Amino acid sequence: MSDKFFSQIWDVIDRSGDKFRIRLTTSAAEAAYSCKESGLMIGHCKAIIESFCKSLLDEKVIEYPDNCKIKWLAKRAVQALDVAQGVENEKKARDAFKGLITSFANNLEVAAQGIGELRNDFCPLAHGRSNIHKPLDMHYAEFVGRQTDSIVSFIFELLNNHRVLEPAVAFQDNPEFNDYLNDEFEAAEIYGDSYLPAEILYNLKPDKYKDALKEYQADDSGEQET
Repeated sequence: MSDKFFSQIWDVIDRSGDKFRIRLTTSAAEAAYSCKESGLMIGHCKAIIESFCKSLLDEKVIEYPDNCKIKWLAKRAVQALDVAQGVENEKKARDAFKGLITSFANNLEVAAQGIGELRNDFCPLAHGRSNIHKPLDMHYAEFVGRQTDSIVSFIFELLNNHRVLEPAVAFQDNPEFNDYLNDEFEAAEIYGDSYLPAEILYNLKPDKYKDALKEYQADDSGEQET
């Protein structure tokens, strides 16, 4: 995909199977770039970042307001990818990673806000434009496009690194929690086979399983102390 303007985003799409649903918008941004439609290109860049960040937050089961701004979405998506517990030199790694996240998120907030403002001023999809409206110079649109390409790629790599650093949770190591889930929720029967709630959550929503396990362990620890 090296012949594409958004080469890094296309790499993300290929590697993720487009689970973030940004292929069509990226294609539209590529077309806008080819046609020298600077306003359209900026509008699509904003949509790419918004869609990507919302999909990531959905994957992490993190809620967000319907009308949240792009800078909030981008910053929240990055902050959600914290260094997991259990790594070697945990505090040092966590502090260093948080420093990187804070620095990048601050810069990202400014860049994302700028993309949103340029979209409002120059994208014909924002408020409509007459045929005498002077478009934004393509040099600005190309700069925004490169920023968008880098932002999406960087967050995607953070997501991958987050998964690598996340300590593995073995299903069989948590029998009491699994029994708790199976007691709280009903099993699913498909074509005569029965699937237990704990198994479904562990295999389909591993992040949610880990979060629920941590909450269960915290509650159990609090009861023991009292």
